[in-house]
Amino acid sequence: SPSSSADGVDEEAMEKERRAAAERRDAVGEEMESVLRVLGGVLDEIANAQMVMCESLEVSLSQTLETFAGIEYQETNRLRSEADVLTESAEEALAKYLHGRHPERTNTEEQISRVVQAVATSQVGSALKGWTRSGSALADEALAL
Repeated sequence: SPSSSADGVDEEAMEKERRAAAERRDAVGEEMESVLRVLGGVLDEIANAQMVMCESLEVSLSQTLETFAGIEYQETNRLRSEADVLTESAEEALAKYLHGRHPERTNTEEQISRVVQAVATSQVGSALKGWTRSGSALADEALAL
């Protein structure tokens, strides 16, 4: 039967391994064998600890990177929407000026330079992390033109 022949092969392999172990023990001595066995156990523990450490680092760095990417993504979206609002305000002010619907034509150059300066200042300020301002004050100023 196939299972009895497999058992016979397994028994032969185990017997061969026992003989090889006995030959090694005789060659290095029993005292050295016990020292080598302890050393082998220590090396196995070190290998296991290294694997655990690598997995732990991988998980902790991966989570940190995902958190960083999420924060940066939110900041980028905020800056994009802020830029869209400022662009619309500037376009509306320019359209009013170009179509002659500007009520105060005497101060147009001064007002345009104020809007340009405000937009440039907000772009530089937005690039700095942690910089907060009310976007509505700048948009109101631009729309008032």
